Amino acid sequence: MKMQLRWGLISLLVILLISAASCRSVATSTSTTGTTSPRPTPTSSGTFPRRGSPTTTQPTSPTSTSTASNSISVYSDLNDTQPITSIEWGTLEQGASSTQSIYLENKGNQDVTVTASGTGLSSGLALTADPNPVTLASGLTSTGEVPSWHVELTLTGAGNAASGDSNFTINIGNVQIPSHVMVAVPSQPTSTPTPTLTSTPTPTPSS
Repeated sequence: MKMQLRWGLISLLVILLISAASCRSVATSTSTTGTTSPRPTPTSSGTFPRRGSPTTTQPTSPTSTSTASNSISVYSDLNDTQPITSIEWGTLEQGASSTQSIYLENKGNQDVTVTASGTGLSSGLALTADPNPVTLASGLTSTGEVPSWHVELTLTGAGNAASGDSNFTINIGNVQIPSHVMVAVPSQPTSTPTPTLTSTPTPTPSS
């Protein structure tokens, strides 16, 4: 009877040990075969970011777009060797006009149409140009020269134009040319005096 009881206890102990070992094996397998983190994506430089650090994105550099430009030059001679920085019109009488020739160049990379005009003109003064407007072609010719365009500027003073100094600006495209004129009253011509005739009476002879 004692032997049977002893074998029963031994069998129960073996069963408990086997059950405990089985539970420990399942727990270990679960901890090692859990969900794995996905492989990090490499950055643009080919490196992998550290775990837990944010991934930064480099800003894209702006794309510059070149635009066409024009460069107008104004000269006083046909060969375009004497740039105009100002125009002195001298003395202009009321009711008269004065003409000035200028030559235009477009050294830019696109055709441009310019208009000549005057700003700041005194009362009674008017500025005109011929041709106006004018379209200037761009670039160099086959001979390596920039084409030149001739324009006539005419300043006219009305009969009642304000006399005295007048400073104004001539605008040709984006070029501004300071100008000056002296408006004068026309000089009066010297009148030739009418000769005065004096008659001497003829004496009457006595009888």
